[in-house]
Amino acid sequence: MSEEQLFRQTKLKLAGYYTTVMSLILGICSVAIYQIEAYNQKQSLHRELVSIAGTLHDGLEPVLTRPGQIEPEVERLIPNLCIVVTQCHSLGSVPRIHTLSVFAQSGYYVNFWDLSKTLIATTQPRLNSNIEPNSAAPFLANHHADVYAVTLKLKTVNGQAWGYLEVGRSLEHSQAYLQTLLLYLSIGYPIAVLGIGLASWWLAGIAMQPVADSYEKIQQFTADAAHELRTPIAAMQATLETALTSEGNTNPEKQGMFQTLHRQNLRLNGLIQDLMLLTRLDLNTTPPHFQPCNLNVIVSDLIEEFSAIALEKSIVPALIAEDQLAVIGNEEHLYQLIGNLIINAIHYSPDQGEVDISLQEHKHMAQIKVTDTGPGIPDDAQARIFERFYRVNQDRSRATGGTGLGLAIAQSIAQYHHGHLTVVSQIGLGSTFILELPLARAHPIWPGSSRDQSC
Repeated sequence: MSEEQLFRQTKLKLAGYYTTVMSLILGICSVAIYQIEAYNQKQSLHRELVSIAGTLHDGLEPVLTRPGQIEPEVERLIPNLCIVVTQCHSLGSVPRIHTLSVFAQSGYYVNFWDLSKTLIATTQPRLNSNIEPNSAAPFLANHHADVYAVTLKLKTVNGQAWGYLEVGRSLEHSQAYLQTLLLYLSIGYPIAVLGIGLASWWLAGIAMQPVADSYEKIQQFTADAAHELRTPIAAMQATLETALTSEGNTNPEKQGMFQTLHRQNLRLNGLIQDLMLLTRLDLNTTPPHFQPCNLNVIVSDLIEEFSAIALEKSIVPALIAEDQLAVIGNEEHLYQLIGNLIINAIHYSPDQGEVDISLQEHKHMAQIKVTDTGPGIPDDAQARIFERFYRVNQDRSRATGGTGLGLAIAQSIAQYHHGHLTVVSQIGLGSTFILELPLARAHPIWPGSSRDQSC
């Protein structure tokens, strides 16, 4: 994964996490606001109806003389009262001595029930809840689909049980208010989430900037350090080679010491070269020099180059090529990329093991598979196998002279060529490294490439 892709994905994850958490909190708050407002509406309506019912109760009981009978004084107190048994006759000349202000508004109604729970009179037949009153408790709330009501018992002026009074109100206004609130929340929530997402992306960029700057400084330091080490390492190499070839140096002990230093110096020089290459690929400062390259030729050359090493372990690498595959790339880098995979397979395969290399076209990509019969890679290590300086087996890697940069370099080169490198492995059954690169016909002309050149 390139530096740009790494930081973009990290930035995207940070923004995604922040947006998800904030959206969840905002969603919970929106639901809570709706539920609280619905509860407040219900409680407010309940208190209002209880107050109205209490006022009517206090005004009615002094004029009630017979249980279940509507007195003329009741009709004067409550306007538009419909006596059910007389099919809602008109009050005619009965003067109205008292009218509660709420009954001038639409949506309110009053019902009178006798002791047998039969409806006697009502002010709004259309809003009748048709819910029989319950004598278990005063001010009992009756919540129907379209109305909300409270009931309480009435007594006559002599203290006898008269019946029940029900005061209710239509929920149309309350439901309309809640639907409007729900509409605003439904429209506002996605807009708020979009705003949170944009703000999260901006904040994630600000948070990632110091990390990106530090990462770039580390890369630059690595490049500068590797570059500065080249001169003293080259001087040491020249001095050791001179000492090894000097005719006056006949002491076997000194020869062995110089040879050890020479080997370690070569290893250190190789490590420096690898670090410089990785840094150039990360900083994208390597000149492209892309040209058409035949993968069949490259793989054949590498098999021949490593044949001596393979024969020492009685291994004969086998090449299976279905087609002639060509890609646009840097010849030196492609040799190093595929060579790292082949030499890695040879080193980790046991004596008389098998190393198979296959070339084929797969989904408009040139696919190279390098399979070995080595010990395999654990599942938890497969995710880290392409990290720098990571070794699955420390002792074995050091015995083969590895630095832990081979697969990291291979992955960087693959990504530099717009390809990717993956591994499939099982313990005891070996490993298969799969390299996929864009075919030449898929990218006929790349920056820095030329058609008159060939690997």
